[in-house]
Amino acid sequence: MVDADPHELRVRYLSSEPLFQPPCYAAPALSNGLLYIRDEKQIACFELRNEKRVEINAAAHPRAR
Repeated sequence: MVDADPHELRVRYLSSEPLFQPPCYAAPALSNGLLYIRDEKQIACFELRNEKRVEINAAAHPRAR
């Protein structure tokens, strides 16, 4: 897992072993800064939130109107 930065590759997590065994048909889900990944037998959750929290007012977003 890496940070999305166009200027620098920053690895957050690197595993020498596969985390899941095939088949793995479920798409990853991202909710409130948590990334959920699962296969047929297990689920994993990775916290992606920074220490600094950003609050977004959804009602003020142009698409909310």
